[in-house]
Amino acid sequence: MHLAPTRPAVPRGRFARRRGRLAAVGVALALGGALGAAVPAHADANAQITGPATPVTVGTPYTVTVNVPASAGDDTTDLTIDLTGAAATFTAVTDSVGVDLECVVSSGTHVQCNALVPVSPGYTVTATVLPTATGTVTAGTLVNFFNIVGTDSTSTTIVSAGPAVTGLAPTSGSTAGGTAVTLTGSGFTGATAVAFGATAAASFTVNSDTSITATAPAHAAGTVDVTVTTPGGTSATGTADHYTYVAPAPTVTGLDPGHGPTAGGTTVTLTGSGFTGATAVAFGATAAASFTVNSDTSITATAPAHAAGTVDVTVTTPGGTSATGTADQYAYVNVLARIQGAGRIPVGTHAGQFGVAVQRTAAGGAVSGHLVFEDNVNDVHLGGATFTDVYTTASGTAYATGTATCRIGGVTGSCPFTLAATDGGKGSGSFTLTYNTTTVGGTILAGHVTVSAPTGGSSATPAAAATTGTFSSTLLGVSLTGGLCAAGAEVTTGGAATGEVSCLLLGAAGVTIDVDLPATAGTTGTGTATLSGTSTVTVGGALPLTLPAAANLAASGGSAGIQLTVGGVALPVLPLGTGAVEIG
Repeated sequence: MHLAPTRPAVPRGRFARRRGRLAAVGVALALGGALGAAVPAHADANAQITGPATPVTVGTPYTVTVNVPASAGDDTTDLTIDLTGAAATFTAVTDSVGVDLECVVSSGTHVQCNALVPVSPGYTVTATVLPTATGTVTAGTLVNFFNIVGTDSTSTTIVSAGPAVTGLAPTSGSTAGGTAVTLTGSGFTGATAVAFGATAAASFTVNSDTSITATAPAHAAGTVDVTVTTPGGTSATGTADHYTYVAPAPTVTGLDPGHGPTAGGTTVTLTGSGFTGATAVAFGATAAASFTVNSDTSITATAPAHAAGTVDVTVTTPGGTSATGTADQYAYVNVLARIQGAGRIPVGTHAGQFGVAVQRTAAGGAVSGHLVFEDNVNDVHLGGATFTDVYTTASGTAYATGTATCRIGGVTGSCPFTLAATDGGKGSGSFTLTYNTTTVGGTILAGHVTVSAPTGGSSATPAAAATTGTFSSTLLGVSLTGGLCAAGAEVTTGGAATGEVSCLLLGAAGVTIDVDLPATAGTTGTGTATLSGTSTVTVGGALPLTLPAAANLAASGGSAGIQLTVGGVALPVLPLGTGAVEIG
């Protein structure tokens, strides 16, 4: 404490009266400041108040100091400090004067200092402030002197305490990003950034001071810290904020081709997603002979050898192994295959007739043969087939694909086709044909189809036919008016033949004769073929007869068509008409 030595002592009553008057002035000034009076910082040379120069976090005590410089114009009678703005309270007050100045926290936001005797300038009063909410806290001081008043104020920005992340849900997600992650913790109010490792979140929403919802950005596989940044700082890292990026399991959506020989070696293109970083491709339980990752959506793999049957083709990456399904199924097939036969198949409520003879005799070799189909009711006729594939599966079903010349409703064009056949005759075998997008057939109504491994080598000559026409003749006492015939067979150079001729002969009064002729011998010439054997003949649905029979096929000329001889009776040629006979 400093007292001027030349000033006479002031009577206690006079000092009290002056102090009360000046205190009233101070209250008025303080109220004026609270009502919005602008007080420039350090506007008064007789009193200055200072506080922190940087923001303070909620819950962190700080101090404000009132300085009455030695240059002040008079002795102090009393001094106040008041807090306004964001929630805060005084917790302590000290001064540099000693016993002559009594300073107390008279309320949470008010400090009162009273001089017991006039206090000379050149002292400080320091008050401790505890902020409890974010915002701006203003500390204003008013110093009463004997003849003057000193005022000043200082403002301190209060920010949230540094954020802390205490949990994530979920704690992992795809490397592609996009996962919604809920962060729990504290101090999130005012968050300016959320980061997954060094990568900013795709987006985030501050739900409350303890919750944030963020969208994970794309990131390489691995574990990263998820941090929150606010004006109070960036959250410290630890196991509670760990988020693991996991590469998604790959998906196989298609194979091309979808089948190949049991010997393996077929180049298969896999399509799908998530192939990047693939470590394995397997056909069933057998690893691919080799594979190349072309892109995230394409792999080229070489099929390994495998027994006949269907397997799932899977891809393995660090994200897992692809799930299995029909899209990834690869059929190991016998590529040395032969389909022969002829007969009638259902087409809606009526029947169509087919003749087929196709085979492949060497692995990797060409497919040769003929396919003829005739549906006179719908005016559909197929012939001139070029085969691209033929094979049999473990179940004994044979398939063939290619392109044929088709005449539909009088319009000729090209149409892709697929056929499927199972070995058997009437009621047991099946033949299904899909051309363009139309599928016909099913269980064989008459005739026979054979699925087998090829015999006779490449020297066998294929023949297929389907004709419908009229003629006049008599067979087994039935007056005939015409009929329809189909053939599908192969004839070797040694005179052997395999295959089938199936005819439905139409008689008077609705009587029909079915002739099924499995070919056992044959000859071929230029555009001609003869198929012979023992036939099964059924007249009007009666018990069948067994009779020797032969069918002469002619592809062109005046006799084009099929001429049938049954039990020594030679019938007229069933003319070609709208059908076809294809030989060689």
